[in-house]
Amino acid sequence: MGFDIWVNDMDSTKFVGANSTDDIVNLFSTTPLEPFETGGTNSQLSAESEISEHAENEDPTAEATSPDGPQLSATLGAEQISEADADETSSNTPATAIDSSSPPEVTEEDGHQDYSELDLAAPSSSTASLSSTDVGADLSEAVDDTPPPLPDEPDADQTVLGTAGDDTLTGGSGNDTLKGYSGSDILTGLGGTDTIYGGNGADTIFSGDGDDLVFGDNNGFSVSDGADTIHGGGGNDRIYGESKNDVLYGEDGDDYIDGGFDHDRLEGGTGNDTLLGNFGNDVLLGGAGGDNLLGGFGHDYLDGGADADTLNGGWNNDTIIGGGGNDTLIGDWGVDTMSGGSGDDRLEGGKDGDVYLIGTGDLAGTDVIDDFDGYDILRFDGIDPWTDVSQVSRSGDDLLFDFDAGGSLSISGHFSGNSLERLEAGGNAYVMGTDFTGTGTFADYLASTPDLLIDGSGAAETLAGGIGNDIIKGFGGDDTLIGSGGADLIYGGDGTDEINGGTGNDIVYGDVGGFSVGSRGDTINGNEGDDRLFGESGRDVINGGDGADYIDGGFDHDTLFGDGGDDTLRGSLGNDALYGGGGGDALLGDIGDDRLFGEGNADSLLGGWGRDVLDGGGGDDTLSGEAGNDNLTGGAGNDSFVMRSGGGHDVITDFAAAGGGGGDKIHLGSFGYAGFDDLELADDGLGGTILTLADGGSVTFSSVSPGALGADDFIF
Repeated sequence: MGFDIWVNDMDSTKFVGANSTDDIVNLFSTTPLEPFETGGTNSQLSAESEISEHAENEDPTAEATSPDGPQLSATLGAEQISEADADETSSNTPATAIDSSSPPEVTEEDGHQDYSELDLAAPSSSTASLSSTDVGADLSEAVDDTPPPLPDEPDADQTVLGTAGDDTLTGGSGNDTLKGYSGSDILTGLGGTDTIYGGNGADTIFSGDGDDLVFGDNNGFSVSDGADTIHGGGGNDRIYGESKNDVLYGEDGDDYIDGGFDHDRLEGGTGNDTLLGNFGNDVLLGGAGGDNLLGGFGHDYLDGGADADTLNGGWNNDTIIGGGGNDTLIGDWGVDTMSGGSGDDRLEGGKDGDVYLIGTGDLAGTDVIDDFDGYDILRFDGIDPWTDVSQVSRSGDDLLFDFDAGGSLSISGHFSGNSLERLEAGGNAYVMGTDFTGTGTFADYLASTPDLLIDGSGAAETLAGGIGNDIIKGFGGDDTLIGSGGADLIYGGDGTDEINGGTGNDIVYGDVGGFSVGSRGDTINGNEGDDRLFGESGRDVINGGDGADYIDGGFDHDTLFGDGGDDTLRGSLGNDALYGGGGGDALLGDIGDDRLFGEGNADSLLGGWGRDVLDGGGGDDTLSGEAGNDNLTGGAGNDSFVMRSGGGHDVITDFAAAGGGGGDKIHLGSFGYAGFDDLELADDGLGGTILTLADGGSVTFSSVSPGALGADDFIF
């Protein structure tokens, strides 16, 4: 028995037979096809389910069962399937070409070719194999490495799916969706507003014209993704590189580009683009147009290119180049290097110390440097300020540099404390003084202050400043650093250093301005003036000297002496010892088991966290143990003991009650007591009194019996 086999698309329902033994199989419908007889007889076959999905490079087998009993098996070539629909015809088994007297009528539907009619002129000479198996599961993806391109239908919105291999997918001019899945794919959107997913692997994507949405991966972080290259083309595109080191081009239009994870390169192209580096050390190039560049997390390189751009380095140490146009550069967090380039630019350093480069491109523009925080440097890069700067002047609190080329540089607030610390020119470094008045040359400005900039070599050495406002850096080694006169800035660096601020209001760091593993403990003397002294790492000994000093021990176990003046001492981390000295001092132990001694005058002592020992000494002192079980001694004078909720179990060794002629007070305002009658007082069995507090804590009054305490001793 011979068969002519026609495998029909789900939307086709007509078949015209010309022989006596014609069979019809419809793989995608459970409704039998309608036969049109022109001669002969017809039997009908219907499939009960759809084609199963097979591995790459394999042919799916379609099987169907006849209602009349005979069974038929047909094999389809993998290249004949796209998505979940069958196109064209199959051969029967064994494979024999179908013989027809005229080509079938072909229609285009849903991106596929449907044969609605077929006139068979001669029977096939082969015999179909019989089977009783089901057709299988739904075919949801193409089964070949390279799916066939869809017909070019200008108005169709198509979905094109890749495989686990290296695919080439091309959309049409409609609003298409392309998914590459695994493999190193090439995806082209062409026209329309397309959505493209590269999937895992190193993909190359051309989104084409239209406002497209492009993901280098699958719209999320992927550890198996490759480095993608994406071209936005025309239109206002949104491009997301996601994982790995991607290269992203916005090209034409106002594009939004997000590098995602890892170290990416983003180029905006023409148009007003927004570029976000996000995570990793990224390169952001704005190109033409007014662009907005944000580095994000990492050490990034930002170049605005032509036109007026806004550049923000974000976190970490960035390099920011304005390029052409009137740009705004913001360093934000980290030690950033910034150059405005040509145009009228505004540079804001942000947090930490920054470097401002003034080059040949800046000489014709009107630039402003603002927002200093940290150790900032002005560097003349590739120009000679002795010849290129025509005039230096002071305007209010601003320092102005006028250039021979017609431009200018304004340093906002330089004479109000918001100043740059260092100027570099001609291979030399200078302290940027604040004593300059009037108008003069660049040489006049440098000569207006005898300030010095002294950098150590890293070895053990002695470095001494002059009478001006000097900057001295010890770097490595066990150094001796002397500020002498003026308001000096001194960094001890690594090693065990001895630092003397000298006269003036000095700022001294025992290390390099932060935690250092190489510091082994310094000795710092503020000497005269209102000094700010920071021990930082290591076990430091710090003496404030005369004046109202601020002293911070930093890390480790430090010993702090306020000496003369009304000083503020903070132990910070570690088990510290704080001695207020003369004057009304404020002592804070902070974190650790600290010992605080107010010594003379009226002092304020706060223990902080830990088991602290507080001794007010002479004067009317205020003592608060804060968190932890603390030991408090008021000393001479009428002292106040402040108890706070969560303070633990404290002991007051020398409370002088009013009934015995004393003037000490207990402050209980944070507990909500209405008065003395609310207090729970009990004998501790050792001649003292225990006051149990509302939060479960307690205060023990050594050598004061419950009957000796009265309402006059408490403040609620």
